[in-house]
Amino acid sequence: MISKKHFTMKNNVLNHWGVVSPLRILALVVILNSGWIGNLTADLIILGYTEPYSDVTLAAPITGIVGSRPHKEGDSVKKGTIVLELKKNIQQMDVERLDLIRSTREKDYNKTLKLFETTQSLSLEEVELKELNLKVSEMDLKIAKEQVALREIKAPFDGTIAQIDLEVGEAALAQNPLVRIVDTRKCYFVSNVEAETASLIQVNQAVDVQFPTRGQPLILKGIVNFISPVADPASGLLKIKVLFDNAAGKVHPGVSATIELKD
Repeated sequence: MISKKHFTMKNNVLNHWGVVSPLRILALVVILNSGWIGNLTADLIILGYTEPYSDVTLAAPITGIVGSRPHKEGDSVKKGTIVLELKKNIQQMDVERLDLIRSTREKDYNKTLKLFETTQSLSLEEVELKELNLKVSEMDLKIAKEQVALREIKAPFDGTIAQIDLEVGEAALAQNPLVRIVDTRKCYFVSNVEAETASLIQVNQAVDVQFPTRGQPLILKGIVNFISPVADPASGLLKIKVLFDNAAGKVHPGVSATIELKD
């Protein structure tokens, strides 16, 4: 049960919001001046921001030249979809060459094994040598295919391409950002709160997540997903995260929001 102690929103919002950037201060001023917070009635209102359920920036492990961009920014992609490729013509030809070698050695091994089993005209050592050559060629082929895969940037999950940093023909340096992919079908409300406030919140607790709009605020149902077990030593604040559904795409992650903790 939440204490009857009420919080003055304008005096406490910065504490609950955590690290404050100029953009968050601007958003705060807009929200406070709009009177939106003043229209809310709750024992505790916590201001925070939103972020995607998954958000990754992909890079290539090697340096190369961008060969193709099969998708554009804003496209929805499935897990495993190639979203950007480095030039790989030489590597693909090497795969074809080594596959021919493997195929030839496989036929040679099978022929040798059959002769050994039916006529005993060959020694066991000859058969083992043919088998070894086949295994070596199979390993060479796997290495060549991996070289091709290193040049294919694939989506790690179902999501949307938020940003592509390079055009076809530009040089991509190893480990440099290339593509950003986000999953916004679910989102997090994130805030940094004082320990006293965190003690009023429990994991799996249902809360309302509210977003400012021109008319009535948008309200979505959320569940407290995470409460940090440790406080930030610099600020003394604890991070909390509330998971909410955004399948309809009504919320663009990054916008500010509040949650209400009712008595």
